[in-house]
Amino acid sequence: MRPSRLCIPILALATWGCSSTPKSPDVTAAVRQSLSGAGFKDVSVSQDRDKGVVKLSGHVADDNSRQRAGAIATSLAQGQVVANEIALVTRRTPSTLPTI
Repeated sequence: MRPSRLCIPILALATWGCSSTPKSPDVTAAVRQSLSGAGFKDVSVSQDRDKGVVKLSGHVADDNSRQRAGAIATSLAQGQVVANEIALVTRRTPSTLPTI
């Protein structure tokens, strides 16, 4: 039995419709603005809208600041994954440097 000519285009459209997934909304500017307003000047924001990932990078002085930046991004990420890759950088004073 031979498939009808109408069946092939319908199958192609159905396959195309299932494979196109919508991109995540762009939240980079909103996250960047909120972090800047909260005093996070050394934190960068990037986003992969196809994968639904918002990435934070840069550095802060303590873990509390790192967690706060992540919470700000999560609150604006609209269900996307937040990859918090912010590094902790402590400033050393001469009294905390090891002696040789």
